[in-house]
Amino acid sequence: MKLLKNSYFILTIILVIAFSLRVFRIDKRGIWFDEKASVSTAIGIPYYALTSIIINIHWDDYNLKNNQLFTSKDLWKFNDLKGVYNATKKGTGNFLYFIFLHFWINIFSASDLSIRSFSLFFSMLSVILIYNLAELIFSSTRTALFASFLFAIHPLVV
Repeated sequence: MKLLKNSYFILTIILVIAFSLRVFRIDKRGIWFDEKASVSTAIGIPYYALTSIIINIHWDDYNLKNNQLFTSKDLWKFNDLKGVYNATKKGTGNFLYFIFLHFWINIFSASDLSIRSFSLFFSMLSVILIYNLAELIFSSTRTALFASFLFAIHPLVV
């Protein structure tokens, strides 16, 4: 019974460790290829089609001319749910993930920190989920704490 009382405290410590490991230098490097692909899909443009869209776009539809500079602001003209659906249909098909990321970007911006904090949020939820699943499956608080700790510090998850 004593372990049960302390288990939430220990789980909180595990969550703090997990959060610290994930936040440390979170925006040290620029966006990686997979993050760039996710962001472009979440704003309605399949990543593989990004260059062909810039070349083959009907600029008159967007009040742009071929000789104008193409900026990141121009990409946001594709930013709607229909565009996200079409981008996922042509790409990986993980529609729900990209819808959540779409709204996350619209609320918190498309900065490196914001994009990575989306994954951070679900990673922290996963630590709690691992704890609950391990406790349910093994009927052991000690095993659940150990499983959540391993997930919290595992290099592939961090």
